[in-house]
Amino acid sequence: MDRPALDDVGVRPRQDRIDPDIAEMREWFPRFADFLGDQLSLEWRRTYERVLAALPRLLQRLTDGRPLSLIHGDANLSNVLLPRDPARDRALIIDWQFWNVSLASEDLANLMALFWDKDQRQALELDLLHAYHAVLVRFGVAGYPWADCWYDYRLAVITRVLFMPMWFWVGGDEPTEVYANLHRATQAFVDLHCAELLPF
Repeated sequence: MDRPALDDVGVRPRQDRIDPDIAEMREWFPRFADFLGDQLSLEWRRTYERVLAALPRLLQRLTDGRPLSLIHGDANLSNVLLPRDPARDRALIIDWQFWNVSLASEDLANLMALFWDKDQRQALELDLLHAYHAVLVRFGVAGYPWADCWYDYRLAVITRVLFMPMWFWVGGDEPTEVYANLHRATQAFVDLHCAELLPF
């Protein structure tokens, strides 16, 4: 995490790359909201608009010099191959087409907050995040306390997970899947008190 080798990757977040992403999200959201109709309450539409307005400040975290990590970018169980014999082989993560450098806990946010139902997420979320952070520390990651890991996880729910249903819709996913993902994403936003992180 945040080792010098990341500089060789050449994809560290930069403001000139982040600004077009924000503009694209702002462009697509009104159309997505129109598609959702009654599936998106007025309160949630206003919450999304608050988040969109806050994105430039929220995403400064990616360029402020604090630790980042190489992430998969599409963390879900369909991208994991499990071994037939766990004693002999190990699990493999496949389909790295969306890899990039970002928040260390972003993949976990994508997996747990977007694809797990509320009960499963609430039962496992904190324990898995603590275990993940403990492994980072054990392998020598310094200057990344638990509080920062927890903040980054919640930030990823705001800046990534909350908008993934929109990108699924743009990509042509079935409406029922879009609605289900929207429900899980907004539920995670509420459960994790993500509104506390919004600057205004």
